[in-house]
Formats: sequence, structure tokens, C-alpha cells
Amino acid sequence: MVVLTNKKDKSTVGFLMTLVPDKAYYESTHFDALRSNYKQWQKGYSGYVFYHTLDGKFNNGWKFANGKVIKKVTQTSNDDIDIDMGAKKKAASNFICTTETWIVWYQTCTTVIYSSESFYIDCGEYYYGYSFTTTNCVDDGTGENTGGGSSSYGFDCAGVQGGTAYLDSCQVCVGGTTGKTDCAETVDAITTNISADVSKVALDKAFYALLQKCGYEKMYDYLVGANDKFSSISINPTKNSGYNYSTGALNFQSNSNIYSDMPEEFIHFFQDHYYSGGMANYIHNANFEFEAKLIQDLQLVLSGTSGMYYGDPNPDSIDYTRWLYAVTNNGTHLPSYQELLIQYPVCNNLSYWDFLNAFSTNPSKPSYNLPVISNLTPQAILFINNHSCN
Repeated sequence: MVVLTNKKDKSTVGFLMTLVPDKAYYESTHFDALRSNYKQWQKGYSGYVFYHTLDGKFNNGWKFANGKVIKKVTQTSNDDIDIDMGAKKKAASNFICTTETWIVWYQTCTTVIYSSESFYIDCGEYYYGYSFTTTNCVDDGTGENTGGGSSSYGFDCAGVQGGTAYLDSCQVCVGGTTGKTDCAETVDAITTNISADVSKVALDKAFYALLQKCGYEKMYDYLVGANDKFSSISINPTKNSGYNYSTGALNFQSNSNIYSDMPEEFIHFFQDHYYSGGMANYIHNANFEFEAKLIQDLQLVLSGTSGMYYGDPNPDSIDYTRWLYAVTNNGTHLPSYQELLIQYPVCNNLSYWDFLNAFSTNPSKPSYNLPVISNLTPQAILFINNHSCN
């Protein structure tokens, strides 16, 4: 619920704000509604924002892409709340309009506290709240300020009217001339060859989602600056998804695996080009594997997501989960290497090297039963920490 007070006449207006994130944004950021406030959105927010009166009547709404307004959602009404989220008015053009019915579901979440140093959020099942109907209009590309073709909304990717760039169906900036600041980074800049059997839509969608996560954009900038590239990206259904540091090639088992497998393989690609001598300079070790999974787990905690974690060496124990919350100060910051070494009583005084060694000997994951290099610090984590993304 939002309550606004007019500074001049002290009058107030109250309304309800509902956030409906896009599926890709929700999955890539582990969306937390409480990280957004009125006109202050979670980084890179993509999805809808709806406004209702306090008795539940729809007033208006907006479609966001990468933190910018790209179109307005309306419903016939004579008493719209006067809310301007920054969308620019367009010159006359033709629109394609569709009617959509939205169902708002509720979920009750409670904080489960282990101690003064550790907690997690436990959410129950979703249940029906209410429904409403909206009219959603999109520029068909025939107006004066179409910007980039039939997929354009008449703005560039920074939300400026009449721009030459537009967001495609997977929210990737296409045709932009304003540079990386305004346009989403693309996988093409770090890839030499993409096989014809790779779905470019799936690849762009996965890569866009990847770069919304803490740290990945910094790693991407490093790789582009060093002109490091995948030698190829291809599909091979006979092999598990993986990055081959000997050839520099990235393989996915299928196009449906691209979205879920991209984060870890991208980290391995970064490790190969950031560690001195590359991954080939080291024996196939558990350090690289655990670090890649730990980076993903830390991001889950930072986004307020609880559940099964990639690097957990013992799902039957709560120690790893408690450690993740302890080193991130309950999900508020990315830890330094020194913080990873602290022995917290809440997790039985276990720290980074304890969990790495347990990970390397986990009998349920024999493919990761690899040697541990005792003097190899997690340099990718150090890099992300030194290039703050919180």
C-alpha cells in the first residue's frame, strides 16, 4: 500500500501497488517484492506494475523492461489516479490492443529465526486474491516514432521517445546505438561462432537474465575488455552441458538447458580467463566447481531465496544454509574472502575450506569427488567482491 502526501496542501492519496515480474526476470533474480518501493524498483525490474484504489478498483498500470517504462496498461475509467512513471507521450500511430484478465494470488511468508545471527523466509502456498481486466496496447510499428520495427514501442532501450533501439520478445535490446549503458549486453560480443542448431532466442533470453545477477556484468565487462571469447556455442544431446577449457567451446545438451545451465558455465569461462594460466594450468579440481556453485548460492541468498543450494555438500544438515546467511549478514552483502574464513558458531564453526573439502568427498555426487588445491583461493569471488555489485 502506498500513501502519498502533497507537500503544499498536505492532502493525501492512498492506493495499492501490485508488481508482476516477467518470468525471465523472476527466475533470474529470484524476485523479492519487498526490494521495490514506489518509484524505486529492484535493479533491472522487468514486468508489470498495477495500481488499484484501496477498495480494489483498477486505475492504471505500466509495463517495465530493464527498469524502464516501455508502455502503459489502461482500463476504461474516469477516475484514474494521477501517477506519472516517466513514460513519454508518443506521436500519433497505430496500436494493436488486447484484453487480458489478471488473477492476483496471495502468499503468506514468515521469518524463521535460528538465532540472533541467522534466519530464513518460509512461504506457504499461493491462494486466490482477486482478478481484474486490462487493455494492453502496443505500437504496431506504423507510426512516426516506431523506433525499430514492428517489435518497437517507440522508445530506445533507455526509455527515450523516438529512439532507434527496441526490446525484443526476450527483453534484449536490439539495434541500439547508445552503447552498453542503455542496451543489454549480448552474447555475440564474447562468442566467435554460434552453431545453427542453437536457439538464438533461448540464448539471448538466458544471457540477458544472467547479466541481471550480482557480479555477472562485472565478469562480462572483464571478458569483453580482454577480448576473451567462447570459440563456439553448440548443442550436443549426447553430452551434459559444459565449458571445455581445452577448446574454449561451450556445449548445451539441448536448447531447453540453456537457461538453467548458462550461469555455471559462464563462471567456468570467466575462471578460465581470470586465473593465472587458465584452468589448464591446474589439475581438474574441486575448487573451481565449488566456487562456481557458491557464487550462485550467494546470489540466491542475496535475493532472499531459500531452498536447495548448488554447493551444499550435505542436504541433510542445515550448516551450509546457516553459513550462507552468516557470511552474507542475513543476505545483505556479498562476503569477502576473509569473511568466508570466519568460523561462525551458528554453523558449528565450519567455514569455506570445510565446506569445500566436504563437497569434494560427497558420496552422492561422485563426479565432483576431485582433488582440492589447498592454496588456491577463490579468485572469481574475490574479483566480484572487489567490483561491488550489491
